[in-house]
Amino acid sequence: MHLETAYIPNGTGDRKRWGKITTTSLACAIADNFLKSQEKNESSFWLIVAPNTSDAYRLYSELPFFMPEHAEQISLFPDWEILPYDSFSPHEDIISERLSTLSKLPTQKEGILIVAMTTLCHKLSPSSFISANSLELAVGDIVEPESLRHKFSKAGYRNVDNVYEHGEFAIRGSILDVFPMGMNTPVRLEFFDNEIETLRLFDPESQRSGETLQEIKLLPGREFPLTDSSIRTFKAQWLEEFGKPPSPCQIYDDIDNGLVPGGIEYYIPLFFDETSSLIDYIPEHSKVVMPVNFNELLNQFYKDTEKRYDDYNIDRRRPLLPPSKILLREHELNEQIADFPAAQFTQDEIEEKAGRINFSTSAQSKLEVNYKAAQPWQALLDFVTPRIQSGFKVVLMSESPGRREFLNEKLRPIFKKRNIGEIKVLDGWPDVQTADYTIAIMVGPLVHGLSLDQ
Repeated sequence: MHLETAYIPNGTGDRKRWGKITTTSLACAIADNFLKSQEKNESSFWLIVAPNTSDAYRLYSELPFFMPEHAEQISLFPDWEILPYDSFSPHEDIISERLSTLSKLPTQKEGILIVAMTTLCHKLSPSSFISANSLELAVGDIVEPESLRHKFSKAGYRNVDNVYEHGEFAIRGSILDVFPMGMNTPVRLEFFDNEIETLRLFDPESQRSGETLQEIKLLPGREFPLTDSSIRTFKAQWLEEFGKPPSPCQIYDDIDNGLVPGGIEYYIPLFFDETSSLIDYIPEHSKVVMPVNFNELLNQFYKDTEKRYDDYNIDRRRPLLPPSKILLREHELNEQIADFPAAQFTQDEIEEKAGRINFSTSAQSKLEVNYKAAQPWQALLDFVTPRIQSGFKVVLMSESPGRREFLNEKLRPIFKKRNIGEIKVLDGWPDVQTADYTIAIMVGPLVHGLSLDQ
């Protein structure tokens, strides 16, 4: 579904508006226009701001369907999946994915980044933090295993007996195991004296070594540093913000001792003289896509956070930073986005004029199978028959190969009896566009149906 150039935001501060948008049609349009840029050898980077976390994950699952050969260029900056001021921290896998995404953005020229609105408005560590606190190790390097223990701990990694999760490391004699942030598999370092002799991926369950590596890059174990200087910065800013801490004061005491207390993520600004936002990480030539009610959603989330702040800021031993310290306000985010070309989308139909267009798509109503009825598939038949008679093609989508075969087996004789046509099995979106068929079935991730007028 290609958008004409007139409706693609271009140039400093350019604004477009898209109507009749669903999550699926948005994914389809962004993918198509990204691929058109690839054909022209143009660098294209899109930041898609989803209204909420569930829509962000849905876009992340649907976009690769429309651009399978470029799936590796689609990334998600995940939400912490905790509420503001919770006293526990996000799962290590989430932190790993966030750090991995942030580490790639400064050098990324093209791609698609998806983020939920509530995630976008959080203040982050400075863009220089990750590169300055990463550690590169290679076969042949001379380094004492015990010195790595100290470096890993200062980088936020946890010393354990056996490595199973991101951000863990273990030392046993001449072997050091570590699960680096941003990697999908832990790594085993084998030493000969103080020389790294081998680097291998390994299975944490079986402990069996696998692929050999020549070098690895270890991202920080957290989104903040635990160096001596950063601890001093934290303590100084704590005193400035809250005054002298009572005794005991777990957050302050743990950081003073180099430990990581639960919920520390909402104290990240205290580790830095200045913070950044996700906008600071993306390329200057980026295009931004965001909901029409962006400001309304921002203000509502800020009000919700203020309410949680008032409700939870009651313990002197765990004082909370006010929302203004951890979140960007509406005007602050709008100032950062102002110079980027941007498109605002809505599900509603809009008045079409210069720079404003309604998508030629529509969401499909729910087609239920009623096994108690004489013809359980009647709703589907009522939907498919008139469209095929009008010259449309119809593609049925299932969530798995097994489900596809079940539907194919059930529907083939019914469609044949109704003269609807022979069901063709498709492999992917390219087949949808180019294959010869009247009705087809395939496996795909689309949650909601999509009707294309062209």
